[in-house]
Amino acid sequence: MKIWMEMDNGEKIPVRELEGTSKDTDTLLIQFGFDMHPAAREDMEAELSERIGKKCVILPYRIVKIWGV
Repeated sequence: MKIWMEMDNGEKIPVRELEGTSKDTDTLLIQFGFDMHPAAREDMEAELSERIGKKCVILPYRIVKIWGV
């Protein structure tokens, strides 16, 4: 699955192909290479969640890795 971002001018650009997900995955953790204002991040999470059909969480820019133990 690929995620596309639509720019203000209507151009669609690929953001990135999803990695390490299965059909059973219900939440996606997303990391961008830039920082976002918290309100903008929440708006983007809501938009991506609606478009993709899975809960999307955008990690703050300073978070580099997350491990589950």
